[in-house]
Amino acid sequence: VYVAAQTGADVRLSQEWEVTEEFLNAYTIPQLTALAATMPRDAQPSIAPNVGKKELMGRIVEMAPKLKAAGWVPDVVTFSR
Repeated sequence: VYVAAQTGADVRLSQEWEVTEEFLNAYTIPQLTALAATMPRDAQPSIAPNVGKKELMGRIVEMAPKLKAAGWVPDVVTFSR
């Protein structure tokens, strides 16, 4: 964590990381729903009941530009503090 802060890796990560289908594919539907709940309100995808995984992943990917603009990075790819 210290080295990431000293080298600016934590800042670069939030600027450069993008959500992709490849990243999301590792998640289950409940995990994707939980992940979406951590996103900023104005960048959360609309999630209908009984939505399929592919559709849910697509909705999240559609929000990628807004997520990037907000500097959102999932906890799993951040440096713990």
